[in-house]
Amino acid sequence: MAVIDREAPSRQIVVRTYPHGWINETQELQKILDKGYHVVMCNCVGVVNGGNILEYIVEYGGKRAECY
Repeated sequence: MAVIDREAPSRQIVVRTYPHGWINETQELQKILDKGYHVVMCNCVGVVNGGNILEYIVEYGGKRAECY
């Protein structure tokens, strides 16, 4: 069960990461996480040369879910 407090406004964005050797491997995701965003969900949106392209839904604001 997850409980999320939505009193504070939140903002969601999408960040994609790419396999090793691509321009944006994980640098953009790390920059966003360093700004205080947290990952809400991650999906594999493609495979290129044996590596996964991952799409992260990240959120800023509100409280993080507390899982029990």
